[in-house]
Amino acid sequence: MNFDRKFSIFLEIAEVLNKYGIIPTLYGSLGVYRLIGQLDEIDDIDIVIPSIYAEEKLPELLKIMQGIDYKQDKTFPHEFFKGEEQISFALEEELKEFVGVDLSRYKTIKVGNAEFRELSPEDYLKFYKKALKERDFKIKKMKIKIRALEKSLENNPK
Repeated sequence: MNFDRKFSIFLEIAEVLNKYGIIPTLYGSLGVYRLIGQLDEIDDIDIVIPSIYAEEKLPELLKIMQGIDYKQDKTFPHEFFKGEEQISFALEEELKEFVGVDLSRYKTIKVGNAEFRELSPEDYLKFYKKALKERDFKIKKMKIKIRALEKSLENNPK
């Protein structure tokens, strides 16, 4: 699905969240592409919300999303789907801890009737560099295990 359709869905959800006093932050590929243009396929729509909606206000988030016909993913409680559309919620505190982005200092943008925040290109660059560094570290650890298993199997064939 292209950027325009995904962004339109984001705006619809943001407008509903606004009615409950939630100012979401556009995030992920959709947010990056809004800044620099679409590079590849956009899978899900990533939205950052206050962390309280993952804890004591999770039932309220469920009610909001059910009110617009989204169903909660049974495996991932902060993900919702409707048909082919998938919405993934991330939490402000996690973003702050991961890359030091304090969303409270960002100004609100208004598009149509929806109010939201968005990250800067610098924020996205910090995020993707850190995510890549962590993934590289995990891959390095996996390679060590693979080499050890291969060596073990060579030395102890069945």
